[in-house]
Amino acid sequence: MDTIKGNDEIKAFEMLLDDSANSHFICYFRFGMGFMDDRDMICDFTYKMREETNDFIMILRSIDDVAKYPIKKDDKGKDVIRFSMVKASIAKDTDYGYECKEVFNCNMGGNFPQRLLNMVMGSSIAKEIP
Repeated sequence: MDTIKGNDEIKAFEMLLDDSANSHFICYFRFGMGFMDDRDMICDFTYKMREETNDFIMILRSIDDVAKYPIKKDDKGKDVIRFSMVKASIAKDTDYGYECKEVFNCNMGGNFPQRLLNMVMGSSIAKEIP
């Protein structure tokens, strides 16, 4: 299993399906941040450039089929927690710049204290603001 260099939170990555010809991929990610149990996700990723509307559509969704993709163990031998999400984006170049509309929903699974969630989200947003 590969790791993604330069990203300490991503502990494992595996390409399960690479159908580049149809712009369709399925990947396995395992990630964690020291202060919480590791999470993993099976991610189904599809994208398409739509010529008729001159935009780019991307759909990213988790696959929650534990029979096909069983729960794995972390580095300590403990079951990881399955993370689930869906994200849909439509991006387009306009006369005014790049425009992106997005819908995102996720469930971290397991116990994730509110105080800790606020800290993580606050630090993520701070990184995005120059």
